[in-house]
Amino acid sequence: TGTPLVARAEDAYPLLEILLPEGELPSVNDFAARYGRRGAQRLQELHALLGSVMLRRTKVEMLPQLPKKRRRRVLLDLGPSAPSASPAAREEPVEEACERLAKAKKAAVAEYLSCLLAANVRFLVFAHHLAMLDALEKSLREQSVRYFRIDGSTVMTERSKYIDSFQTTDYFQVALLSLTACSQGFTLSAASLVVFAELFWVPGTLLQAEDRAHRLGQESMVDVHYLVAPGTVDERMLAAVERRARDADKAVDGGTATAPLAREGGILEAPVVEKATALEEVAS
Repeated sequence: TGTPLVARAEDAYPLLEILLPEGELPSVNDFAARYGRRGAQRLQELHALLGSVMLRRTKVEMLPQLPKKRRRRVLLDLGPSAPSASPAAREEPVEEACERLAKAKKAAVAEYLSCLLAANVRFLVFAHHLAMLDALEKSLREQSVRYFRIDGSTVMTERSKYIDSFQTTDYFQVALLSLTACSQGFTLSAASLVVFAELFWVPGTLLQAEDRAHRLGQESMVDVHYLVAPGTVDERMLAAVERRARDADKAVDGGTATAPLAREGGILEAPVVEKATALEEVAS
């Protein structure tokens, strides 16, 4: 597996259940309680348990020829449409807050993508909610951009056709991708820019999505732009994702390596840049 722990310690349970002799593991509920269902704990102990069945080889070790990633947090000014950051708003269920933010961000994200299009770069853009995917598709269509969209409803034959065309021709400029449907399983290294219109709670999903472009065959540094709306649920998600990534690193690598989302500049450590600066970097 390329991602032993996607988000939580209990993600390791299915692998350990297969690899350890029968009877050596507690129940899945006891395992989750011991190593942290909501907050990670006893990670060095879990690391030792994983080490008894796992031979660890990282991407950096196996593919040293790959170019680096350069992550950036690009701030979006949502103006009056920004969801409230009041204490009452923070009590809102997370999924509802994320969906509401997607609707508030969609115009600003579409504007940012238009700037990238004007710079004549090819890129992948990931989004999670249908409201965001639909809005971005509408904007691309109105600008007569050659794009394709893959989400959970796209049949496999269509997916393969789009991916092959993107990799072997210059016909498509933009790949519009569902974060949950397209974070793994194929290569889109013909682009060296990955844009996240939305964030996601699972660090493994973000890493896998970044790596659609950061794969064997990539010859350029991969720019990764996380579009963030300050003072919104985006900030809570950033902190949660980085914390989970560091916990996963402690469990898998014993904390001796830098967490995956911190390698080559993690999301939280990544410079906060204005739109103009980010656009200059990818155009240069």
